[in-house]
Amino acid sequence: MAPLAKFRSHMPKVKDYDSLQHLHYMQGMVNLDKVVVITGYGEVGSYGNAETRWEIEAFSELSLEGCIELAWIMGLIRH
Repeated sequence: MAPLAKFRSHMPKVKDYDSLQHLHYMQGMVNLDKVVVITGYGEVGSYGNAETRWEIEAFSELSLEGCIELAWIMGLIRH
């Protein structure tokens, strides 16, 4: 029996407001009108994107999910 792919999309866990109350002393430290905010990133290279590149660097091979993602990036899989 072949293993099934477990395609995943990781989202960071966001803390609730009450758990951040101990940081109240930082309020007003930074002028938010002058702060540059980067809301995303992108990477495309010989091993696809950051996630598939990480698999190659960390484990020297792609998982089933990594193979599917790389094939999708290359246009070999359509959905």
